Amino acid sequence: MRTEGFRRGVGSILLVFVLVFSMISVAPLASPGDLIYNPGGTTIEVAQGDNFLIRHTLEWDEPENGAYDIIIPWDCYDNHENENFTFVGASAYFTSGAYEGESILAVVTLGSAPSWNYPGGTRHVLSVECPAVNKDPRNGQFNVDVWMGAYGAGGVPHIPTDNHPIPFQWAGIIIIEKYPQSWNRDPIAIRVPSWTGTAVFSLVNLYTVNVEKILDLYAGSKLVVKFYTYGDAFENENVIENFSTLPWHVEENEIVRHPEGIGVRKARLDLTTDDTENVISTIASFTVRKIDLETMFLDIPFYWAQADAAGKLEFEAEFLEIPFYWAQAPS
Repeated sequence: MRTEGFRRGVGSILLVFVLVFSMISVAPLASPGDLIYNPGGTTIEVAQGDNFLIRHTLEWDEPENGAYDIIIPWDCYDNHENENFTFVGASAYFTSGAYEGESILAVVTLGSAPSWNYPGGTRHVLSVECPAVNKDPRNGQFNVDVWMGAYGAGGVPHIPTDNHPIPFQWAGIIIIEKYPQSWNRDPIAIRVPSWTGTAVFSLVNLYTVNVEKILDLYAGSKLVVKFYTYGDAFENENVIENFSTLPWHVEENEIVRHPEGIGVRKARLDLTTDDTENVISTIASFTVRKIDLETMFLDIPFYWAQADAAGKLEFEAEFLEIPFYWAQAPS
């Protein structure tokens, strides 16, 4: 091995470790057809322009005929099309019992009125129901599926936001033996993430990280690598991507050195506006651990032997600094 001679020299200083790159796997966004099941206080993540499914599971289990009403309101704050959602479709069907797979009446109405929460805005109200005048005599558990789209009229993509609440006011009214039972649920939130794809960090040397990224960006204007201490205190940042047109596709490796020339402890890849303090979304993060530094420490003599005079000086400085950073690093 290339570090064999060096290990003979330092022997007991450090053990040989397998090189492991710390990485963040970015959870994929909900895609068309993904299920949101009984969304009480749930956050739905959906890419701009995609559809999402809200599912209610209800049950009729009494001899009387049944009816239901699902009401889903949401606010369009300033009446912009990119703040609105689009109703796509709805259906109801039995999922258990003698009528499994059979459909149930799903009458859809969509209305709107001035929003009382946001003056100048509009509250849209979607109702899906089997109305009381059409009570169903069958019993069993059933689903009411409501498809919505993260876009406004004409397909205008919904503006990226981390919290667009849909405050279920009356999510499920079941008539059992003529006695209505109803309840309020916690609101769900629609998060339209502002990017899709993956980003993976790895350590190049004590002072530098590599960011391997394949991203589609739907918001913002900059990609920024920000550096932090192990205590999460901000140190400095490097803007690695500027863009002005959306959506923006980027597929490349980026070598990013700490702006202050000190050892990397933590790094974070953020999507921001022109003001890099305004973070739209954190795409990936990275923590330098002891094993990263141990492997680097053992490899330096090999690279030092091949370096020019200036490179040798940098490797020597790095070799002396690694133990200091190793003592602080997490396992």
